[in-house]
Amino acid sequence: METGPQENSSHPDDSSSDSSSESGGSVQPKITKKRAISGSAWTIIGFGGEQSIRFIRSLLLTRLLAPEFYGLIGLSGIVIGLVSRFSDIGLNVSIIRDKRGNDPRFLDTAWTISILRGLVVWLLACAFAWPASRIYEEPLLMVVIPIIGFTAVIQGLMSTKTATLNRELRLGRLTVLRLISQALGLITTVAWAMYDPENLGVLVVGTLVASLFMTVTSFVSLPGRGNRLDWDKAAAHELFRFGKWIIVSTAITFFLAQGDQAIVGVLQTTEYFAVYSVAYFLARAVPKVMLNLGPRVLLPIYAHMDETDLAQVRRQTFKMRGAILCVFLPVMWGMILFGRYLVIWLYPEHYHDAGWMFEILTAGNVGLVIGITAGGVVLARGDSFRFMILQSARAVLMLAGMSLGYWIGDSSDVENGGMIGFLIGMGVSYWLNYPLLVWAIKKHGTWLPGLDAAAFGLSAVVVFIRFFLMPTGF
Repeated sequence: METGPQENSSHPDDSSSDSSSESGGSVQPKITKKRAISGSAWTIIGFGGEQSIRFIRSLLLTRLLAPEFYGLIGLSGIVIGLVSRFSDIGLNVSIIRDKRGNDPRFLDTAWTISILRGLVVWLLACAFAWPASRIYEEPLLMVVIPIIGFTAVIQGLMSTKTATLNRELRLGRLTVLRLISQALGLITTVAWAMYDPENLGVLVVGTLVASLFMTVTSFVSLPGRGNRLDWDKAAAHELFRFGKWIIVSTAITFFLAQGDQAIVGVLQTTEYFAVYSVAYFLARAVPKVMLNLGPRVLLPIYAHMDETDLAQVRRQTFKMRGAILCVFLPVMWGMILFGRYLVIWLYPEHYHDAGWMFEILTAGNVGLVIGITAGGVVLARGDSFRFMILQSARAVLMLAGMSLGYWIGDSSDVENGGMIGFLIGMGVSYWLNYPLLVWAIKKHGTWLPGLDAAAFGLSAVVVFIRFFLMPTGF
């Protein structure tokens, strides 16, 4: 689960008196239906904008940079993401769900821990740079990883006002700031690539600019009280108590999200990895929407549901999940059926193999998306241990699926058999982990077997049509 900086408020909501971040109290903010709809809308707008910017970045850089240089961007991001997840204790999730989420001392303690975490992540990134350069046989990673890793220090300084406003589902202004930061990163990266496409600066400048802009504006442009260094023992104890299992869970979540990229980077050349990165970027579009909706919208809603009224909880969950799946599953079905044509239309010829990868990845991600919409209740109820067990089991299934699929495919006479089997095995694991999800959420009364059966059944029909009735195009 992603626990980075959260979205902020729309301008009209900034003056809301439901729960002020300056009050210093511990009153839970009231999550109204209007606020939930507004929060969902801003999250989708923000994500759509960010993905559009990243999509433009992908289109431009695949034309401006050599494939092996473009692949370096993804390889360095994998290492940074790995060390970042291993030190993530879920500070933003804690602020959103904890009753002291508006308490100044609680927030300042969280901010102090965030700063320390940023320093730790950077030092770990520096330490991992040399092993990564040897594993991926790319000496340039020795320089690129420590520079990009410094963004963890910058982001660690970001104000907790982002999480506080997320707690209240006031997401508009922060959405705008995030989009501006992404646009600035895109402009600086593309400008550098046009000026000197073989200079290392093109790999790092956009990320540094975007991080610095967000950190500064989180203090000067967002409503609410600023942060100062503080250490409240009770607050620190609560943050670490909840976060001790989050560290393991988020590290495993990173493997679930990017483990395939990390392994492909080892198995294949950097040039081939660049092609796979295009497929990965396109296929993760809808799951990333879910991962944004999770901590920014679904988690606050789940956290404020009345646990004593199980019937109401199930009704609200059905409405939310049903609406989300009705919107996004048809998009994924279209990607499964016609993804290769989209890649051929948009990308240079060197990247056309990303088309069949994109379709297989999206077929597997259906199971991932269904699970994401249902699993948020586990963390919302503070059950970080059960969430850790769920994510661990998912990771084991995924690794087993990728390994078995690659072995079977590589032993066959099919061209690209190893990669085809690798991707199919990973996708099948996403579908097979549904019983684990049922185990995790049934305790909290939010399992909806009818809705899930319909989602899986219709998706299975689409997958059958694409891979058994249409030309494969592998």
